[in-house]
Amino acid sequence: MIIDLVRKNDWMPRNFRKQNKEIEDARNKLGLSLGRTPSDEEIADYLGLSIKKCQKIQRMSVMMNVLSLDMVVDSEDDRQSIQPPNTDMDREPEKAFLKDEAYKLLTMAVDRLNEKEKLMISLYYVEELNMKQIAHVMNVSEPRVSQIHSNAIRKLKLYMSEYE
Repeated sequence: MIIDLVRKNDWMPRNFRKQNKEIEDARNKLGLSLGRTPSDEEIADYLGLSIKKCQKIQRMSVMMNVLSLDMVVDSEDDRQSIQPPNTDMDREPEKAFLKDEAYKLLTMAVDRLNEKEKLMISLYYVEELNMKQIAHVMNVSEPRVSQIHSNAIRKLKLYMSEYE
């Protein structure tokens, strides 16, 4: 059943795949016996095919290997290697744009907070102080710092959810 499903979804004819495999096998066998890469004429002669048919199958075999447009082709020292898409968010325009938009929205949301909440967010997330240190800086108790933090986060979540 799995083989039938794969065959059904394959866009290349089965006989083409068979012929392409025969050409690859012939290329490998002739390459070993000749000690070099065989020519199209030698492969066609070995398989008993016309040169035109052999070349046509080889040209079509290029279309058989479908790659993603996101793949990166790296040519170094006359070798070409195909690498998976870059996962660096800054090099992917859509993700970089969305990250920038989220940053702008978050900045606008923080601007809407009151002064104590802004100070709390700045000390906790920018200066990376703990709650005890923030309580000392703001001259309030630790439970009050936690309340201010919770209120600020709730307001930020509400503001951000309005724009999602």
